[in-house]
Amino acid sequence: MLHRPLATLALLAALGCLLAASAAPVPAGATPAAPSPAAASSAPANNELTAVLELAQSPASAARLTALAATRLHPSQAHARQAAVASLRPVPSTRAAAERFAARHGLRVVRADAWSVTVAASPAQLAAAFGSTLTTTVAHGHPYRHATTAPTVPAVLRGAVVGVVGLDERPAMHRHTPLPGAPAGTQDGDSLRRAYGVPGSWRGAGVTVATFNLSGWDSSDLDTYARATGATAHLTEIPVPPVTPADVRTPVDGGDIEVALDAEALLATAPEAAQRAYFGDNSLGGVTALMDRAATDAEAHLFQVFSTSWGSCERYTDRTSRAAYSRDVARMVAAGVTVFAASGDSGGYDCADRNNPGHDNTTP
Repeated sequence: MLHRPLATLALLAALGCLLAASAAPVPAGATPAAPSPAAASSAPANNELTAVLELAQSPASAARLTALAATRLHPSQAHARQAAVASLRPVPSTRAAAERFAARHGLRVVRADAWSVTVAASPAQLAAAFGSTLTTTVAHGHPYRHATTAPTVPAVLRGAVVGVVGLDERPAMHRHTPLPGAPAGTQDGDSLRRAYGVPGSWRGAGVTVATFNLSGWDSSDLDTYARATGATAHLTEIPVPPVTPADVRTPVDGGDIEVALDAEALLATAPEAAQRAYFGDNSLGGVTALMDRAATDAEAHLFQVFSTSWGSCERYTDRTSRAAYSRDVARMVAAGVTVFAASGDSGGYDCADRNNPGHDNTTP
């Protein structure tokens, strides 16, 4: 589903209270940032599928992470909290075990850090490695390869890997309502800041906001908006494998409108804030890989706020991917990041009815 960008707008009242150094800004449309030093990454080939191996924490570390995320944080404690989260990572031997397994089964590691390992291979190789069978489903004229049964953790990886997400090209998040027509009116940055109670003189200096995106876009849209409003855009693009820099320029199912709206809403209301736009593939594995990368960057203090305007129906999202998403949110919050998810404009209801919520809105 595609929400309207109310999460981005609502976060602005909280932004004015954050005191932290921002990431070095670069112009919109500049070369995407390299992955953090803790992560290695490359792009999979076109005919390959990907899977994300979520590395296992000890039970004590997992419980401590949950407790830390539930503890209120003063801005002055941010660096100490980031160090605390780092101490709760899976032990290095879990990553080593996952990478050995990948090499033994002919799977290429396309990204790895202390929390997860993303692998790519032919559909047959991945299916054999993770005990699945694959089929192809055609939806809206487009073929999607996906597992007929959920991938499982091989016996040799039990204790090192807590779950496997991927082997599925089907969109994980969908548009909720048709795109609206021409707006009846507009709001400028001043009116939005007043509506959300942002301190009058605050313009976002010293804060970096990260956004979650599942479509490419035309970054010149933001440049055009910036020129029209007299602002300067400071946006860094981070493609997360299997997404490539070229994919960041390729709209998917009209999602470029959502990407531009979020970026422009932030620029209007917090023109001095830096932005980090994370771009992932719209699949279960793609969402997991994006969240893993963003959570790792949160530990490195690369942003102070994370906002997502995308969601999916909790009922139809598998348990393993929900658990991975929840752990990544906990990692961000425990590291001192404020996380916002769209809930207005029906954003809290990602199913066909209002009896079932979106899982991003119910994430602890």
